[in-house]
Amino acid sequence: MRMTNLVAIVVSVALFSWSVRAEGPKGLDKPEATRIQPLGASDTADKGRPVIQTCLVYPTAAVMEINDPGLRGTHISIRKRDKTMTLDALCAEKFPGASVSIPDIDNHLDGVVSNFLFVSGADAFGMASAFWIYDLSGLKVFEGIRSNAKPFTVTQAKGEVSLRYWTQLESLPCWPKEEGCWTRILTANGVEARLRASKQLCVVPNDLMTEDPSEVLQVFGPSELSLTHPKLRFLDGQATCNLAP
Repeated sequence: MRMTNLVAIVVSVALFSWSVRAEGPKGLDKPEATRIQPLGASDTADKGRPVIQTCLVYPTAAVMEINDPGLRGTHISIRKRDKTMTLDALCAEKFPGASVSIPDIDNHLDGVVSNFLFVSGADAFGMASAFWIYDLSGLKVFEGIRSNAKPFTVTQAKGEVSLRYWTQLESLPCWPKEEGCWTRILTANGVEARLRASKQLCVVPNDLMTEDPSEVLQVFGPSELSLTHPKLRFLDGQATCNLAP
């Protein structure tokens, strides 16, 4: 399934058979402080379960997540931190200072690395999970689809933040098991790395062979992304291949 289609599905359609939240990235910054407080009973959940507000405090901002148990995603906002403001005021339910909301609602907060906020989709579609990255002013820097069965790591070195994860090869012009197809797939996705085909043959039931391979298969390869100049590049290695659900 193509990224544009998947992102649209993740943020707009509640198919609870997909409801497997992917594990967030490794290497996130540890907040200076964390405040968790109830905001009263949910209007959408059964038995009056409480809405929970989590406040994560970082050097320049506080990131708020409001989790209503009756809803699929959470509401995330970023509050500019004034060092003269107390922790109670910074994490209060009502905030008098500058604040910006993250527009995607079907998501969950992962955390912060340096000046970047990481957010994951509320649900996964098979092995595919959507994620978004914002700077702490609320500007979206990057969005992508990753394999939730492979590591997702964030590193910081010399002021640069880099990601490593397994990204989806969106364009599948042919079936990978066909002779010569893998070269076509690499070309279609702009892959210059020595990315080998999966050991799995991606055996497809005959009744699906008339479909578009991009809608039937999920193929991922190792990749790296620098957030200084966000341009994804594939790495040498071996791809994975699975049937889409």
